[in-house]
Amino acid sequence: MLYRLAWIFVGVLVLGSAGFAFYPKLQQYQRYQEKRAEMERRIEVREDQIRELRNRREHFLNDPEYAERIAHEMGLARPEETLFRFIDEPPVATNETDEN
Repeated sequence: MLYRLAWIFVGVLVLGSAGFAFYPKLQQYQRYQEKRAEMERRIEVREDQIRELRNRREHFLNDPEYAERIAHEMGLARPEETLFRFIDEPPVATNETDEN
């Protein structure tokens, strides 16, 4: 009986030691998985940005009106053009009263 109890104790000790030894590796694995998920999310964001830039490039190449509108928004004009910018400002309140 004592012999059997000693073997059980040794088995529990070995399993406990193995669990203790692998626990930090398990935590490290979980951190790597979280980092990987974050990187994959960042890759998706970048891929979306690349798609958007490619779409805009296609617009510039195939739609001259779009290119001209963007150029005008940036303040660029052809030599024979004059650009007008209208700024919406709230009306200025005055202290004068109309007494008529």
